[in-house]
Amino acid sequence: MGLLPAARIDHISITVYYLDPSILPARTIQLLVTNGSNQSAKLSWKANAIEGTTSVAVERSANERTWELVPGVTQMNKVTALYNFIDAHPLAGKSFYRLKMTTASGDIRYTTTLSFEQRTPTTIQCYPNPFTNVIQVTGMMAGELVTITDLYGNCLYRSAPAMNNSLKIDVSHLQPGMYVIGSGNRKIKMQKK
Repeated sequence: MGLLPAARIDHISITVYYLDPSILPARTIQLLVTNGSNQSAKLSWKANAIEGTTSVAVERSANERTWELVPGVTQMNKVTALYNFIDAHPLAGKSFYRLKMTTASGDIRYTTTLSFEQRTPTTIQCYPNPFTNVIQVTGMMAGELVTITDLYGNCLYRSAPAMNNSLKIDVSHLQPGMYVIGSGNRKIKMQKK
């Protein structure tokens, strides 16, 4: 008689989960689709996610069943290692995007799909009006630039692409007078005291 109790195993169950090798998870690729300027869709993805790939194409769909190639040029930002692609004419309403990647051997892989819905442009708001040293601009879309021009159209200020829909601008260098604040195709006249 042993000191330890005896144990028996009558069965073991193993569940195996696998991914279709032609589908790459979006988090692996780090694909992002956002509203761009001038009613466009902006896609961006990390450069290291496409190593070994000889070509990358952007595809879109209205129903996730029928896909079409989106014409355009992919640009790479060498500082951030991000690829950027602009769909200047996205589909109306809700649509879907994915990347189609082809290797040198001809293997094709896709990212998972991401949904996109074009937002209608909002009006921009600027305050206070009249202003003195600082103005607050709200209502622009991510990626849009804010410009300040004089009444002759001379550009006096241009922001970096907006990260959100609000921006505070130091305008202490401007002379008193009338100015036009613009974001996308929306403009508003403002006065400096």
